[in-house]
Amino acid sequence: MCGQDLNNNGYAADPGEVANCIQTAQGQFCPVGSTECVETYTAPVCPGGSTLEPARDMCQATAQNVCGSVYSWDAGIDKCTKAVVCPENGTFNPATDRCEKLVQNDCPVGYAYDGNPASPTYDRCVKSAACTDGGTFVAAKDRCEKAWMPVCDTANGYSYNAQTGVCQRAPICTYGSYNAQYNLCVQPIVPSCPSGYGYNSTRGRCEKTPECPTGTTYNVVTNKCDAITNASSQQVLSCSPQSFLCTSYADSCCNVSITCPSGPQGQVSVVANYCCLGSDAMTIQSPLDLLTRTELTSTGYALSALQCDSVGNCSYYFMDRYCDGSPASDWMLSGSFGMSSPQMICPPGQALINGNQCLSATNPTCTGGNFDPSLDVCWITYSPTCSQGTYDSASGLCILAPSCPNGTLNSSTDLCEATTTRDCGAYSLDAAANLCYSAPVCANGAYDANLNVCQASLTRNCGTYNWSQADFKCLQGITCPQDPGFSRAATTAYSTTLDKCLSETQHDCPAGTTYMPLPIGKCEAVPICSGAGIYNTQKDSCFEGFNTCPLGTQYACMEYQSKMQCSPNPCFNPGTPGAEITTTLDESMLQDDGPRDPNGQCLGQLYIFNGKASRCRPPGLKVGMINNCCESDQVASEDTGGSIQAAVQGIQMAYEIGQVAYYGNALVTGAAQISAISTTATGAVTSMTVVTATGTTTTLSGAAATGAYATMASGATGASAVGAGLQAYAAALFNPATIAIAVVILVVMKVLMGSGCDQGDIQTGMQNAAKDCHYVGDYCEKKWALVGCVQKAKSFCCFNSKMARIIHEQGRPQLHAFQPNGAWGVPEQPNCRGFTPDEFQALDFSRIDLSEYFDDVQKDLATKIQGSQETIMQNIQNKYQATPK
Repeated sequence: MCGQDLNNNGYAADPGEVANCIQTAQGQFCPVGSTECVETYTAPVCPGGSTLEPARDMCQATAQNVCGSVYSWDAGIDKCTKAVVCPENGTFNPATDRCEKLVQNDCPVGYAYDGNPASPTYDRCVKSAACTDGGTFVAAKDRCEKAWMPVCDTANGYSYNAQTGVCQRAPICTYGSYNAQYNLCVQPIVPSCPSGYGYNSTRGRCEKTPECPTGTTYNVVTNKCDAITNASSQQVLSCSPQSFLCTSYADSCCNVSITCPSGPQGQVSVVANYCCLGSDAMTIQSPLDLLTRTELTSTGYALSALQCDSVGNCSYYFMDRYCDGSPASDWMLSGSFGMSSPQMICPPGQALINGNQCLSATNPTCTGGNFDPSLDVCWITYSPTCSQGTYDSASGLCILAPSCPNGTLNSSTDLCEATTTRDCGAYSLDAAANLCYSAPVCANGAYDANLNVCQASLTRNCGTYNWSQADFKCLQGITCPQDPGFSRAATTAYSTTLDKCLSETQHDCPAGTTYMPLPIGKCEAVPICSGAGIYNTQKDSCFEGFNTCPLGTQYACMEYQSKMQCSPNPCFNPGTPGAEITTTLDESMLQDDGPRDPNGQCLGQLYIFNGKASRCRPPGLKVGMINNCCESDQVASEDTGGSIQAAVQGIQMAYEIGQVAYYGNALVTGAAQISAISTTATGAVTSMTVVTATGTTTTLSGAAATGAYATMASGATGASAVGAGLQAYAAALFNPATIAIAVVILVVMKVLMGSGCDQGDIQTGMQNAAKDCHYVGDYCEKKWALVGCVQKAKSFCCFNSKMARIIHEQGRPQLHAFQPNGAWGVPEQPNCRGFTPDEFQALDFSRIDLSEYFDDVQKDLATKIQGSQETIMQNIQNKYQATPK
């Protein structure tokens, strides 16, 4: 088998998409998606190094065109060529076929060739007349002229001044420098200072450091000579300010204050306050005054006393008195204080510094000079001196007369002047013209007074060329170079036609090819086809036959229907493990077979309006490409019972009726034969195996077997035979009333006639047509791994009535267990369970629209069934009358 989803709809079971493979001489061939093979061409073989040239249908290679050294291959003429090269930078003249060059007219060094025909010196070696020593040629006088050179006494430093025409130099000063104001040589005086002094040019005087006695140093701050010695230590009065009560129990107004007032060094002030008795005050100059207790008095009453030792440790005593002055206590120690400390002192006239040193200061001295305290120096006036010349007090300078060797001083110009000599060098002096003159110089030639130029002999230089006076050029014939190692060197020659040097070309071709001259100019060979291939000049290829698959070279071409064809689809055996994948829908349903209590009450889970997973199959590989097992007239009705079991039982009867009609007619017409049969002791048929002409085997049992056998045994044909079979079927059921379900016969006949629909397809189709089913979706029932899905199935949840289906569709979204989408499951595994009592009780029927169900209930069912029966029976009659006998 093989197949392909040709229309790309995801289903490979449409007409023409599945087929049996055909055995060909080349192997198994799949006709699905096949196409005719096209011509096969292969590229011809060319000798190595060459390629096919379609325009000539020849193998071609570019020849290796070899030329001799310095020659180049010219593709236009297939020759080795070389442009004519004239030696010595000559020029090739194609008109005369010779090398030409202008003559090199050589002149002596310094002369130039005059090539201007209009010139009076044309074709001669000439140069301008030259003048030596910077002279200038004057043609009118035929001589060289120049100005005389002034000569000065350079030995004595004179030089010529062209502006004044005088030899001049600066005056000579052997001492100092020349001063134009005085016309003299001047030099600053040398200040002379006494011993120990030095000259200060800034202040113009002699200065030195002030003189101090030995052991002292000049202090620029004090302008004194300072000396520092160590100070001596002694005890002096001092104190730390403090205050304390007269007694520990005294009021705050009775207190003693010790202070150090400003004043003479070593003073201590003691102030005692006695509240209502007044106060005492005492200034202590020395503790030696208080070596014995000294009582203080105030308003005539002795209230306190002081006593100190020699180093200033003092004690203060207090006697408590009444306000009338009478004693109230003995003397009491109120407090102690110190008023003495060591202090560094210096001898009189010296100051204490740094806490422990004495500074003495004396005035400095300046021997022979004066002291300047503002600048801290000793000074004295300097004495002017001159090493040469004399001192001039008016200018304050040393002066000396300048010298002018062999000359005189010009005070107006402040320069020395001397006599100037006129020098003409090699020239002669023309005193009248005040110029120097000389004859023109013409080295290697002679002066021509008529032309005022120098002339020399001309040399014609042609190198290896020959001078032609007639052509006024240098000429030489053409010579073409030859490469001795080149195989075609002997063919080298100058071509007057092409004006080039030419030789034949050496053509090197790859093995197996031969050089073809122009206009081809290539190495060529005939294309080679391998095997039985024939070179096709139209295709520029070797024709190998019709064995190329246009779908791809990976697909083989096979001879099918007298043509070479190929298919992209492989052949395979569906029975091979893994080649076929089948998905089976579980169509079983819940049964009333759970456990019960002694009273017959169900102990398991009860379900209300329980459904059944069902499927039917559209056209496909398994049911046939033209059969739609889901098609059915609307024939199932509420008469099938109040439960789905009753509905299925009714559909089972309808299916068996169809089997009776179909297989009975097939046995009558010879389209099928009985291969096996079972009967009772009375001869009643209980089962029968029927084999159709296409090889399909089906086993009928029970009433279906009885009815089908009765159809064949009736001896009648067409509708009469089928009618007899149906009557036998009804009698076998022992319940003729159920034959009312025969209204489905038209659907059964239509679906089962020559189809592969089974009982499940019929049941589902009928219930779906009766609107008892909820569609869940499609799934692939059979899939070929190499092809895809070849049989689809439609999945439903079918219920015992339309009302049950309506309640499920509108009630499930109300329940959390079913979710808003109804939780119908997936097509391969539908969820068709009924409602539990609790779920059913929770339904809000006010939200369920049953109008669809009520519309059907209100219809005249009896009239509808009767009309359907008549129509169906008439269609059966028409069909069997049209069936070939």
